[in-house]
Amino acid sequence: MSRAMASLIWQSGVSPVLSAAELTAFLDKLIAHEQGGTWRDRVLLLADNPDAGGDFKADSARVAALAGSRDVSSLNVGVGDVSVLRAATVAHLNEGVGVFHYMGHAGLTALAGEGVFGADDIPALTNSNKPPIMVAAACAVGQFGIPGYDALGESLVTAPQGGVVAVWGAGGGQYHADGRRLDAALMEHILQSMADRLGDCVSAATDSLREEGVATHAVSVYNLLGDPATALLTPDAPVGARPQAATMTFEEWQRLTFAPVRMGEAGAQDDPNGDGVVNWMAYVLDTGAVGPADIGRFPLLQVEAHPGDLIELSFLKRQGAVVYCRVEMRKGLLTGTWADISDRMESQRVGNVVDTMEEVILDVRLPEGSGRTVFLRVLVDASAAD
Repeated sequence: MSRAMASLIWQSGVSPVLSAAELTAFLDKLIAHEQGGTWRDRVLLLADNPDAGGDFKADSARVAALAGSRDVSSLNVGVGDVSVLRAATVAHLNEGVGVFHYMGHAGLTALAGEGVFGADDIPALTNSNKPPIMVAAACAVGQFGIPGYDALGESLVTAPQGGVVAVWGAGGGQYHADGRRLDAALMEHILQSMADRLGDCVSAATDSLREEGVATHAVSVYNLLGDPATALLTPDAPVGARPQAATMTFEEWQRLTFAPVRMGEAGAQDDPNGDGVVNWMAYVLDTGAVGPADIGRFPLLQVEAHPGDLIELSFLKRQGAVVYCRVEMRKGLLTGTWADISDRMESQRVGNVVDTMEEVILDVRLPEGSGRTVFLRVLVDASAAD
């Protein structure tokens, strides 16, 4: 029988247990994680060596930057002997960490081509009283639906003497250029958001990427093995103590958006998908830049009417970016000429901050005699990068 057939489905999570004993062991680890301790504020990062698939070490370093004041340990494949790296990974897990993050290649039962950590290492784990959340930006770690075979994620969650309390991992193959964007969004929510539960972070990260038009497969291939209600903070840590979200530079956006083999088309004025929106504007407005799914995607323009023909228009832009807006109006949706009414704009201001984006609010008073129905559009330009 496949573990998938015997799974317990909880909201957006799957607990891959087959027996009462496995369920008891899983619940014991869940309780231990909820009770927590100072170990929950430690983060272990393991990164594969860079290759044509991606610069996993650099992407892992960006995750480290999100961790704020937390105690972060970084291990990198290709630095030192593999057996030493494997022993160090096991030692860190046994000492206790709140989050175990891996980025790179993986098979069904092991991480990286060198097998730096895998199912064979699970018997050496003794951390059932300090089980972390595992986030794996890699193929196959969460592939729970193969009858007769346990993926690494399943084995780590169900191991009675140690392992992890939950695994976020791919249930098949994934393209790193998309996977790292999902990973960055999830880790930002885990390490910096106000959320208390793992499932809230998963939902927020996947929803944001779907809204950005990231390929459906890139989001849907991932799954959560564990309870989405798993806590993120130690019980005595105030939620307000979490660091605020950091801004994202253009260079960071380039690295998150383009695979190393495509960096030649990552320049500020390049337009890799030919939709007329150069990379700088795609960065400023967060519209995507690479694939066909990004073509024709523009920020959502919010409209709110106020007394006296005052219209409030708002959209999101990257924090710190300077934008220039022109407002145009016409009376027909498909007919008529767009008229520039920018002189009717009474103010342009900054509103709420949403992760690395901030709200731009335009207050526009419609010309007299505009009628009951008009159509507005906002043309946005931004100071170009060098």
